[in-house]
Amino acid sequence: MAVAKWTSLALPVAAPYDFRRSVEYLDRFAPASDGTAGHREAVVTGGFAPEPFVAHLHADECGLVRARVEWVEEPGDGNAVAERLDSFLSFSDDPSPLYDAAASDPAFARAVADLRGYHHVRFPTPFEAACWAAISRRTPTALRW
Repeated sequence: MAVAKWTSLALPVAAPYDFRRSVEYLDRFAPASDGTAGHREAVVTGGFAPEPFVAHLHADECGLVRARVEWVEEPGDGNAVAERLDSFLSFSDDPSPLYDAAASDPAFARAVADLRGYHHVRFPTPFEAACWAAISRRTPTALRW
């Protein structure tokens, strides 16, 4: 299948954001290995916007996440791709309420310090979330990872 065209997107992120934390999470999370690939400081994922696409993501020195989007068939909507990637990797989530809550709780502050810069990685579809929920209920924790 030939790639028709490609698009480059600069995706703003809510600070603090450390893209490597998301890549590390995806590298260690086996259920994500089928539709997403993380390697060193880059992520490759795909989806529909509404046309099928493959996005190669990496962080730049300015704190933006850059996405090179390759359209599998016909070019799609770059804004729809940006929304899907934001939904998946939580670029626009504001973690400041979490940090504010941790500031007055020493035990919580230690736990949150380990998460600084991490934004929650979500399942791309509700189906994948439901599958993981079923697997995690029926599988011992040691086997899930």
